[in-house]
Amino acid sequence: MEQVLSNIKNFLINVYFKIKYGKKLKIKGLRNTFFNNKKCVVIDGEGSYVEVKGFAIVGKNSKISAKKGGHIILGENFFANDNFGCNAFCEVVIGDDVSFGPNVIIYDNNHMFNEHGQVHGEYRTEPITIGDNTWIGANCMILKGSKIGKNCVIGAGTVVKEEIPDNSLVTMNRTLVIKKLEKNYDHKKK
Repeated sequence: MEQVLSNIKNFLINVYFKIKYGKKLKIKGLRNTFFNNKKCVVIDGEGSYVEVKGFAIVGKNSKISAKKGGHIILGENFFANDNFGCNAFCEVVIGDDVSFGPNVIIYDNNHMFNEHGQVHGEYRTEPITIGDNTWIGANCMILKGSKIGKNCVIGAGTVVKEEIPDNSLVTMNRTLVIKKLEKNYDHKKK
């Protein structure tokens, strides 16, 4: 009975999105797409859309956001764990059979700065592509212009901002730096 109620809830959330966004949200098979709540998808701006090509599960506290003409395409058998974020002002294309661990963030844009480091209201954008059969581990960040090939594994905590060839395992080489603080150091004082 609990599973039946859960399926009905998911179906109604998907219907809500279709009513709210109409042609801007393209879902193939409403019954096979599981968004967790009514705040999970945001589509704003002329030309913006989200397309779900097949079976998809999006975890709790996740947000898929296409704005300012951006679009997001999710391939078949898409899985995103809790706290997934995808923000497109340009284009994010995710292939088939792609899975994301918790807390993964994807941005195809970043703020523009002037020579004094002040933020403008404008953005730089570059498309992002993630190939079929790829696993992105927990706490990863995928930045504008990234191209991740097919059959890749991106290790937990990795920041991707370049092209990754097919059949690659990617991790970040991090070293722990430990420095001695002065005696009785108080981090609250400046």
